[in-house]
Amino acid sequence: MIHALDRKKTNLQSNYCEDTQVASTIGILKNLPAELFWQILRKSCKENFALPSSSGEILNIEFWPGGWKYINRVEPDVYIEFEKFDLIIEAKVSDKSGQLMGQEQWRKEVIAYLLNKDLQNIDRPLHFIALGGNEQMNSEFMTITQNDLIEVNDRTEKDFKFDVQVFKSNWFTLLNVISDIHKQFSQQEYFQVNKMTVLRIIEDAIIGFNLHDMYAMDWFDSFTYEANFNEKTINNILNWKYEN
Repeated sequence: MIHALDRKKTNLQSNYCEDTQVASTIGILKNLPAELFWQILRKSCKENFALPSSSGEILNIEFWPGGWKYINRVEPDVYIEFEKFDLIIEAKVSDKSGQLMGQEQWRKEVIAYLLNKDLQNIDRPLHFIALGGNEQMNSEFMTITQNDLIEVNDRTEKDFKFDVQVFKSNWFTLLNVISDIHKQFSQQEYFQVNKMTVLRIIEDAIIGFNLHDMYAMDWFDSFTYEANFNEKTINNILNWKYEN
């Protein structure tokens, strides 16, 4: 579908929106090796030093999960269960604004996440990325307590507390991260099957960005990452296997 749009075989311009933007970028990048996919997301975030360096394999991924309920329906854009943690991505179509009222939405999504879990046995970290729409890029902290849950779950322990740090990213930084990785992978002097697969996936994702009027620019002045992968790191990602 993305190639039909790129070659103007079909035209959905009037229907381009936040959902098509997520589907044609994150929806494609998810096909990369799990560790590389996570490194891309991680490196696009400001203050990414506070995020895990490794994710493990993807166990489950859902786009706009329909079963999440709070008082009204709550629908994060992407929910991913990695081996080592869970991740919520809440996206806004523009990098300029959209998350202004985000904290209330973020809070509802975290509460809905918790209501789908066993509150007495939550042993997996949850990370949260607000992608696009951020007027400032510093991370924000939320604490969910028994008072937040009592309206919908009267069995919550009185001393229940769940802390979440919301990390900020933007679309152009994400695009420049994958463009930089594409450049570095392309410059490898030897051939690997995995390398060519990675390049094709990234190229499709770049088309997805382009279709939504976003293009990689070397001079872009809001980089929040250091996307330098040395050859050893690239090899480790391409050949990555989970070890107990």
